[in-house]
Amino acid sequence: MKKSSKDEREPVAPFQAVFYQFLSTAFLYPVGDRRQELETRLPFLRQLARSAQEIPSPNLDEVEEALNRLPALEEWQAGYTSLFVNNYPVLPCPLLESIHREGTLVGESTEQVAQAFLSFGLEAKALNPDHLASELEFVGYLSGTKVTPAEAPRYAEARRNFLKDHLYFLGNKVHESLSHAQKTHPGPCTEFYLALSRLLKWLFSVEEFEA
Repeated sequence: MKKSSKDEREPVAPFQAVFYQFLSTAFLYPVGDRRQELETRLPFLRQLARSAQEIPSPNLDEVEEALNRLPALEEWQAGYTSLFVNNYPVLPCPLLESIHREGTLVGESTEQVAQAFLSFGLEAKALNPDHLASELEFVGYLSGTKVTPAEAPRYAEARRNFLKDHLYFLGNKVHESLSHAQKTHPGPCTEFYLALSRLLKWLFSVEEFEA
C-alpha cells in the first residue's frame, strides 16, 4: 500500500459531498436534460451508499420512482414555479432562507451566507446566496474540495458551522413546507421534491451534529 505524503490533498467529506452536489442540482429550476442528468448520477449514489455499510440506507428508490413520475419538461417547470417561485396568494415552499427567517427576499441571513461564500473566494451569481441550491452547493464544495492536512480543519469547521447555522434550518423548513404542500398542492412535482427533502434530512442524520 502506498504511504500518503504529508502534503497529499484529500476531500474533507467526500461521501457527503456527492449527495449535497446531487441535491443542489436537483433543486435548481429544471431545464434541458436535467432529468437525464439526475438519472445518470443515481447509480453512483447507490454505489456509495452500499460501500458505507454502517450508515442507514438513503431513500434513493423513492427519489428514483418520483423522478420517473415527473411530467414532461414544460409541465415540470410549471410545477416547480408554482411550488417555489410564484403562486398567488401564498407560495407553498420558498427556497430562500431569508424568507423563512426574516420574511423578506434579502435579509440578514442572505448577507451572512454571502459572507461565508466570500471567505472561501466564492460568490453566488445565478441565484441568491441563501437559495437552497446555493447553500447545498457550498456545503458540497466544502465537503468535496481536496485540501491539505493543514487546511482540513478550517474546511471542516466551516462546513459544521454552515450546516448548523444555515442549511440545517433551511432544509428542515423546506421539508416542512413540502410536507404541507403534499396536501394543498398534490402531484408528481411535489412528491419528487418531498422525496429530495427526505434525502436531505437523511444527510443531516449522517452528519451527526447537534443543531
